[in-house]
Amino acid sequence: MLFEIPTSPPGSYLTLSLRGLGFSTFEVNLLAIPLNVLYITTMFLLREVAYSSASNKWIVYVMTLFLSQPYAHPNQVAWNSRNFNAVRSRTVSAATYNMFVQLSSIISAQIYRIDDSPLYRRCNMVLLGILLLNLVVYAFAKIYYVKRNQYRDRIWNSISEDEQLHYLEGPRCPAAVLDVMGHRYACLSHL
Repeated sequence: MLFEIPTSPPGSYLTLSLRGLGFSTFEVNLLAIPLNVLYITTMFLLREVAYSSASNKWIVYVMTLFLSQPYAHPNQVAWNSRNFNAVRSRTVSAATYNMFVQLSSIISAQIYRIDDSPLYRRCNMVLLGILLLNLVVYAFAKIYYVKRNQYRDRIWNSISEDEQLHYLEGPRCPAAVLDVMGHRYACLSHL
């Protein structure tokens, strides 16, 4: 929900800001072209680097600095889809994700206010605060999932190879461990 908020208001008001600086409509349109081309290029490059097996951390870092904001939306949609195997779960998660993206658009539309124009100092400080909060949220998510995967791997590696094969061949959980839709949970607790 937070990742689009810091860049949405400045992007939405870019043409109005440039017009306020005295540029003509034609000049404003010309000035917006490089930003949009770089934005699209960076989005595609970040997607390719994020999913290539030979990605270099420094390439990602340089691309991040290139526009100071890589557009994470395509990656987040892909992660969301990949993390839910069942069609029902994927559908619900995609709808929930879309609702939060729409909510972020509503929130970002309310940040720039008339009483703070024309420099929007207070509003830009709010955007900077949300940007810093994004960094904390992404760092927390990374740490959480690394630790969660380590915990899962520790449990998996602690059982014998026969138990692993039994788990992979048999039902994932006892019949008593079902969600409200009747789907079995993928758990290791019954081993």
